Amino acid sequence: MKTVIVTFAFLFSSLSLFAEEEKIILNKAELNRDQRSIIYEPIAIHDGNLLYIYVAQLIENCQITVTDTNGQIVFTETATLVPEQPYIFSIDTINKGRYWLEIIEGGNSYRGSFETI
Repeated sequence: MKTVIVTFAFLFSSLSLFAEEEKIILNKAELNRDQRSIIYEPIAIHDGNLLYIYVAQLIENCQITVTDTNGQIVFTETATLVPEQPYIFSIDTINKGRYWLEIIEGGNSYRGSFETI
């Protein structure tokens, strides 16, 4: 009986380790119409304490920023995004709540919100 209880407790506690992927809907805003823009929009996925960004074409020197609802920057980085290779970064140091992800490339900005639990 003790083994059954220990096994059940282990299985129940391990369920919380498996986070469910949540696609972040990115809305496009043109910052500067004179600059060349990307053809395919990036895709962002929030999975537990990780954010994944996927692209269909090479995007060099894009600015990736995560802000809280007060506009405070909690993560920012300039990165080159490569097709078929997700750009992954950890958000395990941020508090629970709603955040904004913004990807700025050339004259375009892609912005979407996600929530950490």
